[in-house]
Amino acid sequence: MRKVKYQNWVYEVLNEKEGCPADVYAERQVDPEIELKVKQALDKLSEQERIFIEEFYFQGKSYKEISSDLKLNSKQLEYLHRRAVFKLRNLLSDFVEKKFKIKVAEDSLDVKVKGRKSPSVCVICQNPKQKEIEKVINSKREYQTWGVILRKIKTKFDLKVRAPQILIGHMKHKLN
Repeated sequence: MRKVKYQNWVYEVLNEKEGCPADVYAERQVDPEIELKVKQALDKLSEQERIFIEEFYFQGKSYKEISSDLKLNSKQLEYLHRRAVFKLRNLLSDFVEKKFKIKVAEDSLDVKVKGRKSPSVCVICQNPKQKEIEKVINSKREYQTWGVILRKIKTKFDLKVRAPQILIGHMKHKLN
């Protein structure tokens, strides 16, 4: 089974076109379908995850530089890095299997980090209407119970979330 290096693939797809000589860029033309899928996957990452991927892989910044930009310590940054790569793997695995006939190893998708499930298995992160769900979560008033929000999400998005901790955890990790 071939292994896919997502970081290299993402870098190649989204490498800056400006500043690249025309003859070099012509040789590096990227399949528009691949470019679209990678951009869609990056759009589904949280803002911090997207910033990290851009700065680390595209701009070549070190952990230390990124940590001062994002105001995170090295452990938080390491976790953010893993989470972003896990999400990209999950988001791109079906496409990679169909396009390249490469089976993505199941163990690479649901790796446990220190006894916890990968954050990429979050039901909200995997939902195509993630941004709309987050708006509903953010609409919670101080006097409201989480039950009201859980019912809205169930009704509007047909997404059954059993506990408010899932919503709270999603928002916490999305912002970190």
